[in-house]
Amino acid sequence: MDHPTAIPDEWLKNRPPVVSPKEWEARRQQLLVKEKAVTRARDRGVNVAFFGANAIFRKIRFESSPLGPDRIEVNYKIPQEDPLYGKDNALVGYETLDYARRFFYDAAFMGIAACDLHHGWMDYEEHESNLRGVLKAQTRRSVVLADIDKFGRQAYLNTFPINEKLTVVCDRRPPDSFLEIFTQHDIDLIHP
Repeated sequence: MDHPTAIPDEWLKNRPPVVSPKEWEARRQQLLVKEKAVTRARDRGVNVAFFGANAIFRKIRFESSPLGPDRIEVNYKIPQEDPLYGKDNALVGYETLDYARRFFYDAAFMGIAACDLHHGWMDYEEHESNLRGVLKAQTRRSVVLADIDKFGRQAYLNTFPINEKLTVVCDRRPPDSFLEIFTQHDIDLIHP
């Protein structure tokens, strides 16, 4: 091994797959169902805000829809592919926070890095944590999307207290210690 942090090829070759192809397809189908439900809600006029991991440093812009101005978020993975690349309507960094404060949302869907019993909902990036706080303040319903691996983990920043009024969507039933807190504080939980 030439580099002290390199992963030996032998380890990668003998490593079992993270998920089976069957489980991967099942997860993909679940995501498609959720995507269609959110699209139908958006098309009926529900204001929906999405926030994904590390999206704050990607250039985004908003386009009009038949329901009004600034209804559709446009985000190209490669900004140069955006026909409006180089125009003044792209947001990045703290500009995103100011822009998000201009609107009120029916629902904001947010990923999260970790959830700890003592430190609450946590993130690694300050900008992401701040944007989640802004979205929470500007929305009727804040939805945290947390896979089961997020529970019992810690990150660097506290984003929300564990007892914050949220809707939590999880891919599996969270550990009993978290369920107890969610029940105690009337936190909505959605899981299979």
